[in-house]
Amino acid sequence: MVEIMINDTETKVQSARLLTSISYLAMFSVGLVVGSLGPLLVPISDFFQLRIAQVGYPVVFLALGFLAGTMVVSFAWHRCNSRMILTFFSLCFVLLSLLIALFPYGIGKVLAFLFGLGLSGGTIITGIGSLFSELHGQVRERTLNVLHVFVGAGAAVGPLVVGILLTYTSRWQLTYLLIASVSAPLPLLFLAKSLYTEACPLEEREAIRQSLKQKKPLQSILFWSSIIAMFLYVGIEASFTSWTPVFLTRARGFSPIWASYTISFFWLGLILGRAVLSRFLRKETLLSFLTLAAAGAALFSSLTFLNVKGIALVFLVTCSGLSLGCVFPGLLALSANIFPRQVGFISGVVTGGGTTGSMVFPWIIGSFAAAVGLKTAVFLIPVLGGVLVSVLLYVRYPLNRLSVRRR
Repeated sequence: MVEIMINDTETKVQSARLLTSISYLAMFSVGLVVGSLGPLLVPISDFFQLRIAQVGYPVVFLALGFLAGTMVVSFAWHRCNSRMILTFFSLCFVLLSLLIALFPYGIGKVLAFLFGLGLSGGTIITGIGSLFSELHGQVRERTLNVLHVFVGAGAAVGPLVVGILLTYTSRWQLTYLLIASVSAPLPLLFLAKSLYTEACPLEEREAIRQSLKQKKPLQSILFWSSIIAMFLYVGIEASFTSWTPVFLTRARGFSPIWASYTISFFWLGLILGRAVLSRFLRKETLLSFLTLAAAGAALFSSLTFLNVKGIALVFLVTCSGLSLGCVFPGLLALSANIFPRQVGFISGVVTGGGTTGSMVFPWIIGSFAAAVGLKTAVFLIPVLGGVLVSVLLYVRYPLNRLSVRRR
């Protein structure tokens, strides 16, 4: 009997490790898509001879798909169907990458493929985050940070891959062929039933169904505050990574290549922040940690847009990424801690709020730059950081009241 129990425990441990490894690969693959699209905008626009107003369409359609994917998780996710959802959308992810690589004819077709790729990637990244948040409830702060390290790694590798490919060939489609190759094992791996045997015990199924029927999050100020905070955070990240190279090139006279490399330093800082700072995250101090991180991001991003060059610029950009690194997974963990029985719904809606921010704020900064100039408009980014600090400070009061009631 003891030997059977030991064997059973070893099997569970092996399944958990395999699920973790597969999830890391999936997050890295989605990161590749996100990180590579920006550098691909120029060759895509040249290939289809797009007007300047149309150049941003691929980013918009990918983001719209990602937003739709977060909504899939919000309203269709629970642990009992995680195998079906992850298998189906990882298969779609691979096939759509192949379609872009093999049939890149017609901008309308490519935009439709990118929407589907965003839908699949959004469902995968939000679904895996929900699954890990549910399975590792006691340490979800650290677990989610480590998980999202691989998204940042993929986003950092993506521009490097694009640069290497475009150095030797003009076929930008090869980027998506590489993405399809990297993610090809995912559907078969996620299909393995043994990975999910402990994810949803039978006695939890009814409790999950009941929790999905509750409407308490919609009536909670904490729920809406979490959405607003994520809306601001992802807006800051997207605005910084998209407008900093433009600012350095047009307002500071940097070469496009050097300006692009600054974003690699940002992503490296973000990866380092998630990998290192995850060791210090605790449920009791998470909100304070996030507030300090947002304040640091506001400070370092504002200094980045002053007249600095060389090592100082690299340092400030890296520190901006370092400060922001733990905020996205930290906000997901904070939301799940508040509503632990509705993790799928909460994770999807909060992430969807962030995706909306990634579409809204870069556009606002562009419009503001047209009115007052780019040198002034970029300072909206640290201003957004200050607003995020205010939201997190406000959240402290209803969160403290909730903690008292739960005791």
